[in-house]
Amino acid sequence: MDFLTVEEKMEMILIYGEAGRNLDDAANIYAQRFPDKIRSRTSFHRTAKQFTTNWSVQPKKRVRRAIVTGGNNEINVLAATAANPHASTRELSGDLGVSQRSSYAKRRVGNRDVECDATSKTDFLRESERRFRNCAPQISVFVGNLGQPKFSSNYIHYSF
Repeated sequence: MDFLTVEEKMEMILIYGEAGRNLDDAANIYAQRFPDKIRSRTSFHRTAKQFTTNWSVQPKKRVRRAIVTGGNNEINVLAATAANPHASTRELSGDLGVSQRSSYAKRRVGNRDVECDATSKTDFLRESERRFRNCAPQISVFVGNLGQPKFSSNYIHYSF
């Protein structure tokens, strides 16, 4: 099956109108005008249906869920990961209401200190401590009674 360009689709719509909205006649007229490009009745039907529903022959742009970025979402994902490190990105995205890509990206931010040098680690730890202090009520919702966290060079420890 060949890909139809926008120009071909518009030509098909015009011929469909000339044929009095008859698919068989439209396919025959198109075959007479363009013998090297023979289109089936089904392709005329699909194009006409697309045009009458959308008033356009342009393909629809797919709507994707946007990656939700922000401090609160990052903290929520990191806290949920700290509470349950074996949770999948699908579980996290469903529980927190963020996309899977966003939850994966935020989890990777939490693990990036393992791959960084010493100065990056200390900067990351300072930033983590600051975020934890500023957002303790939000984290406590997900973490519960795990105790006070201790920040080290590799990950966050919780004392019980």
